[in-house]
Amino acid sequence: MLNRWLPLLVLAALGPRLVADYSEAPPAAFRRVVPGPPTGGRPPVDTTKRGNNHAVMLARKGNYKAALPMLRRLGTANDTVRYNLALVELGLHHFETAAQLLRTTPQFSAAGFNLGVAQCQAGAYENGLMDLSVNPGPREAADKLAYNKGVAHLRLNALDGRNNVGTADQHFREAIRLNGSELRYRMARGDALMAQKQYHEAQKFFKQALDETSHPALYARLGQAALATGQYEEALEYFDDYLASSDRSQHLEALLGTGHAAYRLEQYPRALLFYRKAIQVNAGSVNAHVGLANTLCSQHNYRDAARAYDLALRLDSTSQQAHLGRAIVCFRLGEFKRSVRHFQQAGDVLDPKNRDHFDFFVSRGFAILRAGGRGQEAEPYFLTALKLDNKSPVAFAGLSESHIKAQHFRSALDYAEQALRRDESNDRLLTNRANLLLKFDYFDKAHQTFAQAVSSNPRNVNALNGLGVTLLEMDRMDEALHLYDSLIARTPRAFLLNNRGIVKSYLGLRSEKAKDPVRARNFYHRSLKDFQQAQDLDSARRFYANNAGNVYKNISEFDNAVRSYEAYLSKTAINNMGVLFANASKERASQHYLNVAVKIDSSNFIFLYNRSKLYRDYFHDSLRSRQDIQEAGRLIGMLPQNSIASRYSKDGYITIYLFDYEYDKYEFPGHHRFPVQPEVAEHNEFLPHLQFVEMPVAAAAVAKPPTAERVKSKNFRTNTRRTKRWGSTKCPVWP
Repeated sequence: MLNRWLPLLVLAALGPRLVADYSEAPPAAFRRVVPGPPTGGRPPVDTTKRGNNHAVMLARKGNYKAALPMLRRLGTANDTVRYNLALVELGLHHFETAAQLLRTTPQFSAAGFNLGVAQCQAGAYENGLMDLSVNPGPREAADKLAYNKGVAHLRLNALDGRNNVGTADQHFREAIRLNGSELRYRMARGDALMAQKQYHEAQKFFKQALDETSHPALYARLGQAALATGQYEEALEYFDDYLASSDRSQHLEALLGTGHAAYRLEQYPRALLFYRKAIQVNAGSVNAHVGLANTLCSQHNYRDAARAYDLALRLDSTSQQAHLGRAIVCFRLGEFKRSVRHFQQAGDVLDPKNRDHFDFFVSRGFAILRAGGRGQEAEPYFLTALKLDNKSPVAFAGLSESHIKAQHFRSALDYAEQALRRDESNDRLLTNRANLLLKFDYFDKAHQTFAQAVSSNPRNVNALNGLGVTLLEMDRMDEALHLYDSLIARTPRAFLLNNRGIVKSYLGLRSEKAKDPVRARNFYHRSLKDFQQAQDLDSARRFYANNAGNVYKNISEFDNAVRSYEAYLSKTAINNMGVLFANASKERASQHYLNVAVKIDSSNFIFLYNRSKLYRDYFHDSLRSRQDIQEAGRLIGMLPQNSIASRYSKDGYITIYLFDYEYDKYEFPGHHRFPVQPEVAEHNEFLPHLQFVEMPVAAAAVAKPPTAERVKSKNFRTNTRRTKRWGSTKCPVWP
């Protein structure tokens, strides 16, 4: 009985022990054959190789983010791992890190090539080109090599305007020759043509590419080419086609292009809409803010345009287009000095061959004049504008004002008449022409021209003022006085008071000639009041003192006359001083002052006349030795003897009054047709040669299962006899 139950008792005793053994650590021999995970230091060789290859598999699928930590855990001791890590970093746009790693693995065929790409991607184009030239990479990357060199040259041109576009074009053509099926090579060459301003050629090239494939990016590029060639309707169609697609690689450029095309078609609401959409996409887009400002400026919304330009300049203080627009806005708002500064900061943005720039050239010229600049500074801009459009009166008007500023009155008159041939009824041009005619004592012509100006614009004060001057010169003093009284009642301006004072002074001379000394004195005193009021209103006009000196001379207050002349000691006042001393029988003093006046202006007929008369009256004997005075005496007949000054002279000498009149400033509406620039695509990315390297791994030996051996012992025997109680189970039987 014991023999039957003994085996069961043994098993029951050993069972717990057998189960417990599976929870314990494996034996040392097992641990030596199958190593566990590394606990530090360099990973085992097989682990490094398998980890590298796994990462390469992920990287080839484009899963760089998953491959990166795997390669980093393997460390950088292994060259292959380090090289693959560099390629993954490059794929993740970690260009500086990739470049550092690639410099340590020159033994790989594409290492130098990818180093050049990494340099270019980091913006070091010149260094990148050098690496690409020294290490061209494997033969299968020859098309990429040519393409990358082209992109680098194109970027350099966009960066600093270097003439590298032709070189870029050559490289793109080589890339196309090696691999004509690659669309990005063809688009890049089209971009090079755009950068060279070969817009028609670029347009043809893009259309050829579009015939082969309908990639949305081609529509965007065709829109830019159409924009550059002035085909604005066609440009809008291309941009609409692109924006209807799902491609967003050139979304901003397409929005800007739509705005540009709509602007040039004067569809201002649409232009504003798309410029604002572009700003929503990229608030830092200078071109979008400038386009918005240009549109507002063309709508004559100068205040809002100024704010938009200022925002663009905060984003890029060197933007020439923004400075140009700001200059126009300042000019239109009357901020002429600021306008001149912005024109200067715009640099060479103005094109002397672009008709759209006509308004900008004339605006710059007028801004200089309005800011107080010299006529010589403004003249070149008007001459350039004249070459762009000689049918417009604007450039001629500007040239006339420039020559007036330079006191070249003859040429100023010629330009004014040229302008009037193109704008006959312009009251400002008519007024300026008449004022210039006064310079040459053409009083009748001046009167007619002033009358035309008043007929064209009855409220033109400068024309009315000039009309009063000519009425006086025509000895229609009462009409002149009535005119000035009505003008001063409406607008008491200094130059009107001065001229009325001159009219009253001549009325005094006329009354004195008519033997009415009381009336004469009354006019003289009223005249002095007008001169004093004029001086109070505009103290800068010191020549009013000269006219007051003439009145003091008429009433024999010689000391006051001298003080008045000395307050404005010009050539005119010097002449009048000489007349004063001649009238006072101080011939030596008169001789001195009249000689000085002639020395200052030897072509002035009045100066010459007064000196000749002085020598005939007081120094007759000296005339024989003064050939200059004899020669001048022959010109005296050219002096209009019927002039108001000659007619009412008390002593035969000519006293000069200085009329005051202002030239009208020519106004022009300005079209403000700002030029638009196509957006040359800058989406051509550099192409690395991501040739990942696997590491060979030895095939693992397949372990055979151990052969089961029958345990034989003299202490055990096998009972092969079946019994009904134990069934077919064979158990060892204890002896």
